[in-house]
Amino acid sequence: LWELMSSVVGRSPAERKAITVCDSKRLYAPVRGIGVLERTALPFLDLFPHVPSSPSKKLSDSTALLRSAMKAAGVEPLSIAVRLLDPAAFNERVGRTGNKATLLFDLVAELIAEIMDGAKGERFFFHIGKQGGKRRYLRDFVRAFPGAGILAVEERREESRYRLHASAGEAEIAFLIDGEDRAFLIALASIVGKYLRELEMGRFNEFWLARVKGLRPTSGYLPDADRFLADIDGAIVSANLSRDQIVRNR
Repeated sequence: LWELMSSVVGRSPAERKAITVCDSKRLYAPVRGIGVLERTALPFLDLFPHVPSSPSKKLSDSTALLRSAMKAAGVEPLSIAVRLLDPAAFNERVGRTGNKATLLFDLVAELIAEIMDGAKGERFFFHIGKQGGKRRYLRDFVRAFPGAGILAVEERREESRYRLHASAGEAEIAFLIDGEDRAFLIALASIVGKYLRELEMGRFNEFWLARVKGLRPTSGYLPDADRFLADIDGAIVSANLSRDQIVRNR
């Protein structure tokens, strides 16, 4: 896809294309502001009428360029979906599944099933970033897709590949290490996910800054998160909340 849409989409900010699709960690840093994420996320989100977005005139121009490049390449966007868990929901599901890795796979499996059910009879190809360097996913597939046929094609450190035969269709599913550098859609998912995460952190900071005088906002990452939690400790109780509702336990 990078090659097919190279007139508009670049693999690095250094290419200075209208849109950059790469690992979000290479694209975004708090000092650069959320705008660097918006310039990629919003044109793609704007392709889907059911997704609310309010791009500027410049980003609308990027969307138009993107649509034109996709049409010329014969690429059609069909769906976009995300699973966004707040800390309370995350902690509750980790408590049920027993560990974070199982929860992450379950969320991926939900998205796979949703996509396949929405276009039954098609042949699907899924590229997924490796989760913590995990190599073997066969047992997870058997658990998540009871009754489906699952074949492990290869299970290596760099790539784990499976064939899924389900009532909704057949799928080739690959888990890739460094997937953001190897697969366009993994990189795009990285940016959209990061964009939504930063929007949520903005709302989180607004909530607490309105309740604690002189509070400095946080990015949510250690070690600054510990400072922030210490600063809002009394306000958590006053807001009738618990730490489990605002902090992941894994």
